[in-house]
Amino acid sequence: MIDEKTKYKILQKILTSQEFKHSSLHQNLLQFLVKACLDKKTIKEQTIAEHLFHKKAFNPAEDTSVRVSVYKLRKKLEQYYSNSGKKDPVKLVIPKGHYQVRFVHTQNSEINRLFFFIKTHKKCFFILALFAYILYLHLSVIPQGTLQSNRKKMVFTPLWNSITDHDFPRLVALGDHFFYVRDGTDPASRTILRKDNINSLKDFEAFLQTRSNPDDLRPLPYYLFPQNSVWPFIQLNNSILSQLSYKLKPASLLTAEDLRSYDILFIGSFHTLGILDVTFNHSELSYHVFPNRIVLNTGSDTLNFTDNADPQRYHIDYGSVRKIPGPGGNTIIILASFHETGTTGIVKYLTDPESIKTLNQIMIRRFGRLPDFFEFLFKSTGYDRTTYKTEILYIQETNPNAEAW
Repeated sequence: MIDEKTKYKILQKILTSQEFKHSSLHQNLLQFLVKACLDKKTIKEQTIAEHLFHKKAFNPAEDTSVRVSVYKLRKKLEQYYSNSGKKDPVKLVIPKGHYQVRFVHTQNSEINRLFFFIKTHKKCFFILALFAYILYLHLSVIPQGTLQSNRKKMVFTPLWNSITDHDFPRLVALGDHFFYVRDGTDPASRTILRKDNINSLKDFEAFLQTRSNPDDLRPLPYYLFPQNSVWPFIQLNNSILSQLSYKLKPASLLTAEDLRSYDILFIGSFHTLGILDVTFNHSELSYHVFPNRIVLNTGSDTLNFTDNADPQRYHIDYGSVRKIPGPGGNTIIILASFHETGTTGIVKYLTDPESIKTLNQIMIRRFGRLPDFFEFLFKSTGYDRTTYKTEILYIQETNPNAEAW
């Protein structure tokens, strides 16, 4: 636990450093954010604009000055920790998409604590020195070297940076289908059933209310994953996820605590989103299952993209990729479509260096930079659930401070 006095000392060291001492703007902004953190206040873009930049009539949709200033502050902190603060035992971090600062122990601080203990307990010197050396290898050398050699194969994209570089633990949520059981008079007459419009326990309970005899039905007690969750997960596990630790969970079991505590990657169909369905309440994209269609509402236009072909023949599948800030400073990524063609197609696109370069160019042309949070609509063309081509139809930046939950 880092006490308040130590946090203020860390702040003062940064403010008087070579990187910060000639920039009053960065000094004032950092002091404002740290004080809010210590006072346990929630900081939003509007708050910074009004209290620090003295902008009473502030519209974040038109005025990007706060986001730009915080972005530059993060870059300034990166410079500090690459130079003056290189050996600091505690690091001040502003997670992307949020304005709440965090104080994080560096790996070097744990090693320094061990050596201090060695100095004051000389009889244990040899054992503890050996332990510190092994710990240093485990924490600093082996994982970083392994990850760096793996990442060199990938072109940078803002979609994956939270998965590979963020402080939060990772959770991969696979969309799972909801099945239920009709019990017969004997095990041989038991029937496992699925209805396309029943995709959660809540849907199932509503369905039971419409039946004259609901007692003969019950949820299937185990989970079944469709191909459009499993196939793209295998692709990602062999590329982006290959050198990373993560927790695996059925999407139907996601909890509110998960949404705050993990960087989450969801893979699956729209009707297996489960609790993540709520994130589309504030999106320009909405989806409708059976008939399958995506509606894009830009404010001035409403466009419908309908999937009405047989996925076992030539057909077009539509899907959405969303990267949004989570409620706890974490990040949530959603890869969703109607069929396997879409999810396998977009994962192939997002792990191919040439396709990533194309996506980066689209973003830079559209926004002038690579945004931290965004959503896009894509189209995948295929035959018999095999993808031949995937293309981006629409892309929009997501305001990190907009209501998403």
